[in-house]
Amino acid sequence: MKKICSCIILSVLVSGCTDELGSGVEPGKLVGDWYNQEEVILISNDELVLDLYALNSIPVKYSLDSDTIRFDSIFVMDAGGQIHESIAPYCFKVLSVGNDSLVLERISGASGSGEKIHLKRLTPREHLQMVQIDIRSSPCYGACPRFNVTIDSTGSVAFQFSDGALKGFELSDSEFEEWLDLIKSTEWSNLESEYWGEGSDSQFFEIKLKRMNRKPIEVIARIGEIRSIDVLVYKLYRKIAEIGKGDNNN
Repeated sequence: MKKICSCIILSVLVSGCTDELGSGVEPGKLVGDWYNQEEVILISNDELVLDLYALNSIPVKYSLDSDTIRFDSIFVMDAGGQIHESIAPYCFKVLSVGNDSLVLERISGASGSGEKIHLKRLTPREHLQMVQIDIRSSPCYGACPRFNVTIDSTGSVAFQFSDGALKGFELSDSEFEEWLDLIKSTEWSNLESEYWGEGSDSQFFEIKLKRMNRKPIEVIARIGEIRSIDVLVYKLYRKIAEIGKGDNNN
């Protein structure tokens, strides 16, 4: 299994955004969780996460000008694990978008202009009746956030950070449906007899999925190995971190 790097070095190009716009893209078609073997791009109505490589990847605001996605900065992690904001025009031209596929052309920002990025949408693939899912994060050699979390079939979430405080909250119906779709987008049947997570010193996640009338599945995975789990753990961490931050402000 290839080693997943814990940092990404981005080189900023001098070139600006293209003015050669096409016939336009319907914004709602871009919304989704997109992936390929190299990267994950999460797109909402007004924010995106580019290069999901750590739990502390930060969403940035973007605009859609006809068929061009534009944003003015991105947060990157250096070799020491520190987050920095890189200020530069970043542009992607949408070459095509469908129900399950998205093709972008990198116009400016990182890695090089003209690069075409072919992505697939994360979609539910497996029919399963989830009873409960438990996720535990490991320590690492940097400032990795650590937590234990349990989600049950009613949308109740219980979580515990490394400080030992146990907290909980209820997911809204739409949030629970979104997270359940992410769980269903993982091909669990192909993971039952496999062990993931070897060959790297980066943070890993121990995941136990309990299903109705079937044996539990236990998986150990690192960021970059199982894309649907990358997205699930990332969104889960941001949610519980926000809940914890709100509690600390009270």
